[in-house]
Amino acid sequence: MFRTIRNSDRRTTRWKNGQGWTSEIALFPPDATLQTFDWRISLAGTDCDAAFSQFPDIDRTLLLLAGRLTLKIEGRPDTNIGSESPPFLFPGNWNIDAKLHESPIMDFNVMTRRGRFVHSLDRQILMEPSNIELAADVTAAVSLRDGVQVTSGPSMETLNMHDAILFEGPSSEPVNIRSAQSAEILIVRISRC
Repeated sequence: MFRTIRNSDRRTTRWKNGQGWTSEIALFPPDATLQTFDWRISLAGTDCDAAFSQFPDIDRTLLLLAGRLTLKIEGRPDTNIGSESPPFLFPGNWNIDAKLHESPIMDFNVMTRRGRFVHSLDRQILMEPSNIELAADVTAAVSLRDGVQVTSGPSMETLNMHDAILFEGPSSEPVNIRSAQSAEILIVRISRC
């Protein structure tokens, strides 16, 4: 079972601290708030230096898609991140200020409630058709290019930039991803603890 989440259908909201925007891709439970969600997948951005919103009891992963910044983390060394950097995993209660070197920035975020869910995030550039396995409770594929075809059994969807497809439940049936050119995708896996 899967559902397609189009970038054009999503709503954009201001951050908790008002200094940026978020486009929510998926949230669980569906009626949760920013204080009660168990997991959340989103895109976000800002064009100014900003403090990260606090999310106690949440594990976060951030992947920068555009721009360059320095994370000033209380009690820890500064961390420089660019669009070529690997995903950055951190607790949601850390005090972090982001200093932008190139703006605006856009980033991809995965958040899970500690003790209930765990997650992983992989960025993949596929030069030829490839299968992904559905071993997690939730698997999401988010396209970073136009024209990426995702096939699951008899169903096929074409994803454009920032469109997502969400698979619920493990399955032995592989999912095939292909594109006329190379396909660049983000794969999120979320599982119950």
